[in-house]
Amino acid sequence: GSRKRHTGSHGTNAGSASTSISSVLCCTPAVDAILIWNAKSGTLLHRLANETTSKAGNVTSLQCSPDQKWVAAGYQDGSIRLWRLDKLGQEERDQKYASHEPSTSSTPTGDSGDANLTFNAHRSCIQALAWNSRGTTLASG
Repeated sequence: GSRKRHTGSHGTNAGSASTSISSVLCCTPAVDAILIWNAKSGTLLHRLANETTSKAGNVTSLQCSPDQKWVAAGYQDGSIRLWRLDKLGQEERDQKYASHEPSTSSTPTGDSGDANLTFNAHRSCIQALAWNSRGTTLASG
């Protein structure tokens, strides 16, 4: 088999296992961020993090919705954040089409901003997240 070189992208602690978005894309936790990868090429596409996620502590649980539109992350401080996956990169695509300039970047442009939804109902670390089969309800514990 082929060997992949270490990219150093995950820092010192990846709190939970990766979760598949599709046959090509996957999410992995990276200390206080979520990384979206092209699994076939090994290319980092997006880093979901911002100032508030760095204060929340490590990502301790990670789960994509069955319809592959959302990724939910549980954090060490008991918060849960949801990002809309099907909208990632929309701003970059809109800018590219508006300027008619092709994108030459193969690396993420930086943090992908605020989570679409944040829940702060837990008092301690999120240990598990699970979506129902339709992706309309998220359970946490």
